[in-house]
Amino acid sequence: MAEAEAEAIHKIGSALPEGQAAMYLLGMKYLEALPTLAQGKNSTIFLPAEAAGVMGAIGGLRELVNKTARSTFEGSETSGSQRNPPPKTQG
Repeated sequence: MAEAEAEAIHKIGSALPEGQAAMYLLGMKYLEALPTLAQGKNSTIFLPAEAAGVMGAIGGLRELVNKTARSTFEGSETSGSQRNPPPKTQG
């Protein structure tokens, strides 16, 4: 399992600009922890100040992934076939 996680981290790191992989992984850990935090009896949750930045970075990463997917799709088209580009997402 550790090898699979290491491979996933490597793929994330190579797909994102330098320094963004750590922000992505940290954001994912925050998102994974939220359901557990919400199950507690307390009604107040304090998140570190940088959590807002991490959540904002995740939104930016979505656009980056969409842009990368579009450019990969356009670059992989074969010369004999004409495909429609993927639909643009609003967000």
